[in-house]
Parts: sequence; structure tokens; C-alpha cells
Amino acid sequence: MTQPRPGGLGRATALMASGSLVSRMLGIVRNALLGLCIGGMGAVSDAFQTANTLPNTIFILLQSGVLTAVLMPQLTRALRRERDGDRMTDALLTAIFVLIGAVTALALVFAGPLVSLMGLRGAAHTLGVAFAYWCLPQIFFYALYAVLAQVLNVRERFGLVMWTPAFANLVQIAGMVVFLFLFSRPAAAQQWSPELFTPPRIAVLAGTATLGIAVQAIPLAVALPRAGYRWRPTLRLRGYGFRAAGRVAVWMASAVVIAQLGGVATQAAINLVASGARANGQIVAGQFVYQQAFTIFMVPHGVITVSLLTALLPRMTRAVQEHDADRLRGDLGQGLTMPLVAMVPITALLVALAQPISRVLNPGIDPESVAAIASAFAWMSVGLVGYAVVGLQQRYATAREDGRTYLTFQVIVTVIQVAVAALILTVPPPRR
Repeated sequence: MTQPRPGGLGRATALMASGSLVSRMLGIVRNALLGLCIGGMGAVSDAFQTANTLPNTIFILLQSGVLTAVLMPQLTRALRRERDGDRMTDALLTAIFVLIGAVTALALVFAGPLVSLMGLRGAAHTLGVAFAYWCLPQIFFYALYAVLAQVLNVRERFGLVMWTPAFANLVQIAGMVVFLFLFSRPAAAQQWSPELFTPPRIAVLAGTATLGIAVQAIPLAVALPRAGYRWRPTLRLRGYGFRAAGRVAVWMASAVVIAQLGGVATQAAINLVASGARANGQIVAGQFVYQQAFTIFMVPHGVITVSLLTALLPRMTRAVQEHDADRLRGDLGQGLTMPLVAMVPITALLVALAQPISRVLNPGIDPESVAAIASAFAWMSVGLVGYAVVGLQQRYATAREDGRTYLTFQVIVTVIQVAVAALILTVPPPRR
């Protein structure tokens, strides 16, 4: 079994941060182009954003419930098994590939009900289902990327994992440029209506979105042999201790299902409010505004916090398995203090500059949408510190294979999310 190369936390974090920064800035460019393609507000933007968010929503259930909770601890154990570590990894990956293939197929079968669950109605629902058939295969490629990334991360090969999302954004940007070149736009982006979106338009926009996610995973598959591992399919799962890992996965999966209930409640509330406003003859901020604000919010979180915690997770997992409490405490201290030192001043800066930042990053989008993005972004930025702490708590629970504690914290968060979503639905729609 090939052991990981030694490397410093600072070097690994810097390498990942650079890739994350490039990728997330390209993501902002992608979203700005998307606003030109479908408008910042309206039924079309809500339909596409809902359909394109569905794969990620379902993938998160797999990632935190199975891929993270099971993969990292089990892959770390596999590295320590000199005789059959690679065979253990082969069995684990084969089982997971079968699982994610089945989940993707089921999602395609139930595309219509899934879109309904997200709160789309009328013509927006019909268009959302059409987009969903093109977007839902992303589930498989998101999961493939996550699995291969874990194999590389446990071997401390971090760099490519954070750079390949930039390839996905480049493909999606190219698809939107092609869309703008091939298809004429209304005089105002807000005049897009679902009836104008013919099958070719749907295929170009949603198809290239899925192609980008597929391209994201391919370089990692090519990099595996260089990291000292070649996958050989096998369904022989006995003898590796996976049953105990399955019990941990049940706790983690329960926590993530509850977390996604909060996310679904938020998305559905946004769509229902937007649909009600449209029925009243009004155009209000919807999925596009929310997703664009969240994309900008994720730049500092992804570049600083996620990069550091991704490098820390294999170290914490090894410290737990080697019963090294001092090393684990040291890793936890770094994971808590390093992001917080950066995030406190960054939060203040982003709240103060939300309006100009949103304007600069969204050229060509109408002023009303920019103002809505800025407002949402400012409120989200207040949560940067909390997001960092929650991210560390989740990875600590993963390293210790302690799903019960993670579940307890997640229930509290989700109750608050659902309560806020329900409160939003009580607000009367704007009047004409």
C-alpha cells in the first residue's frame, strides 16, 4: 500500500486556497453570464436555478452521509493495512459507485416530484422538469469527484482536487457564451418567459452545466495512478470492518437528511414567494439572487476555511486512529483560530462593501437584481464565522466517527431554518 507523501499544513492549505480562489472567481463570472442568459428575476431563472441546484442537494446527502463519514476514516485505515489496503479501497469504491449510480437513476425517474418539492408551480414547474432531466446526471459526477478527491486527499495530494472545479466553470462559461451567440435575447432580461425556452436552448444551457461537472472529475481519475493507486472493481466487501462504518454512516446520514430539510424549506419558500408575487403581477428576488449571493459568500469561506479544513481532516483522522490526543488538540486549535483570525475582519469589510462588490461582480444585470444580491450577500456574510465553526465541528465528528453529536447540533440548526422559512411564507406578497 503506497503511503502518503509528507507535507506541511501551510503548503497544502496555500495550494488548495489558490485553486479555490480561481475556481470561485470563475464561478462568479459564470453566474454573471447566467444572468445575461436567463435574467436575474423571473420564472426562467427560478426554473433553471432550482433544477441545477437539485443535483447538489441530493449529492450533499451522499457526501456527508456516506462519502465523508465512511470514506475518509476507511481510506485512512486502508493506508495502514500493508497487505490488503488496496483491495479494501477497491471494495469500498466499487460499492459506492454502485450506490451513486442507483441514486442518480432514481432521481431521473422522480424528476417531476422533486421539482414540485422545491416549490415551483405552473409554467416554471414544466420548464424546471425539462432542465432537471439534463441536470440530474450531475449527481453521479459530483459524487465521482468527491470519491476520487477523498482517495487523493488521504494520500495528501491536495492540489488538483481544488483546481479541477475551475475546469468545470470554464466549460460552463463556454456553454453560456455559445448560448448567447446562438440565441437572441429579449429586449430586457426580465422578459424571458418559460415558453421561449425551446429544447435547443434547454440542451445548450443545462447540458453544458452537466458537462462541466463531468469534466471536473476526469482529471482526478487520471491522477490516481500517479498517487500510487489503481482501482480494480470488486464486490467482496467482507472482512474489512465496513459494518461498523455503516452504523456511523446512519447517524451522519440522518444529520444530513435533517440538514437538507432546512435547505429544501428555504428553497421552497423562495420559490413559493416568487410564484405568488408573479401571480400578483410583480417580479421579486428569487433563486438566481439567492444563489448568486451565496456564490460570492462562498469565496472567502472556500478559499480560507474549506482549504484549511480539507488539509486538516486526514491529519485529525490519523490522530484519532493512533490515539494521539495531543496532536488532535493541536489540529483542532489550528482549525479554529486560523479561520477566525481572518474571518472577523473580512466579515466587517464584506458587510460594509456588499453593494459595490455585488455591482462589480454582476455587470449587465439590472439594478434591482444587483440591489437584491447585495442585501442577501450582506446578511449571509454575517454568518462567515459561524460557518467556519460548524465546518470544523463536522470534520471533527467525521474524524472521530461520532455521528450522534453531529446529529444533535444539526437538529438545532434545521429547526431554526424551517422556522424562518415558515415565517417568510406568512409575509403578504407585494401589491401592484
